[in-house]
Amino acid sequence: GRAVKAATTLALAEALRFGTTSVSDMYYFCDEICQAVAESGIKANISRGTSMFLGDDFCFDTFPACQELVALKWHNYDNGRIKIEASIHAEYTSTYQLWDALAEYAVNNGLQLQVHLSETKKEHDACVEKYGLTPAQVLDCHHVFDTRAIAAHCVWVTPEDMRLLAKRGVTAVHCPVSNLKLASGCAPVTAMVKAGMNVALGTDSSASNNNLDLFEEMKAAALMAKVTSGDPKALPVEAVLMMATVCGARAQGREAECGMLKLGMDADLVLLDFTSPHLMPCHNVMSHLVYAASGHDVVMTMVRGQVLYAAGKYPTIDLDSVVRELSGYVMPRIFEEARS
Repeated sequence: GRAVKAATTLALAEALRFGTTSVSDMYYFCDEICQAVAESGIKANISRGTSMFLGDDFCFDTFPACQELVALKWHNYDNGRIKIEASIHAEYTSTYQLWDALAEYAVNNGLQLQVHLSETKKEHDACVEKYGLTPAQVLDCHHVFDTRAIAAHCVWVTPEDMRLLAKRGVTAVHCPVSNLKLASGCAPVTAMVKAGMNVALGTDSSASNNNLDLFEEMKAAALMAKVTSGDPKALPVEAVLMMATVCGARAQGREAECGMLKLGMDADLVLLDFTSPHLMPCHNVMSHLVYAASGHDVVMTMVRGQVLYAAGKYPTIDLDSVVRELSGYVMPRIFEEARS
């Protein structure tokens, strides 16, 4: 838990450095993650990643991951700055007993849900072979999408899946850099949008990216859409910027509070310095944000009117002590364990 808190704080510092004001995360040790989020001032939707292969021996009331979810007391902390969500890691890492129980729990407690969906061809095809249904279809049969959900990846979803997910209000979270790095494939973003789906952007974490720079995701998403369609006009900059802002807020159930600059919205702002050589001259700000800028050009990140990063400093995070904790406690233990 101590290791996760330190590493989470470091990740939040990276996200803030790169201009991210709100994150969604699926992992373990959620209490420690929420503590780090609470201290940092960022917004977050946190879910306890859950896998399960017990079949009929599964019991929601005794299964540790489910009980950890129930025990989390952070939902709507600080006027909704933290939201707790249910999580089914994926179709291929669990069985229907878990899907039924978590779907019911999420609906009864007004929680949204996170899932990984059709990330690889192998996973998608194996599901079709096993159930005669795609991952999206089989999870839908078990009411997983009766609550608002975000589905990471959606690389191999079919046209039928897209229509189903659109009908259920499921957001696809497109993670182009991770999908390219792991050779998972290219998600059909344009087709999903045409089918009526909300499509947002994610990094898929340092473990498979390897950074948390959402500007890089915007560029990668635009390039991927163009090369796969053979159309240089595919996924224009306006659409990609929408995915990174408005669609992300909608994915998190935060569209009433953030995602655009508008009277009555939270003051979640990102400031970039356009005086660097690579950003001059500027003929089109939107084009620059997607194709020329990176997270390193962010000079200030503000959440709810509070500056959380500015000019190399983190007012809410003691980065020196986090680095000391990581180098003195976390890394020696984790890498010793890895070697033994």
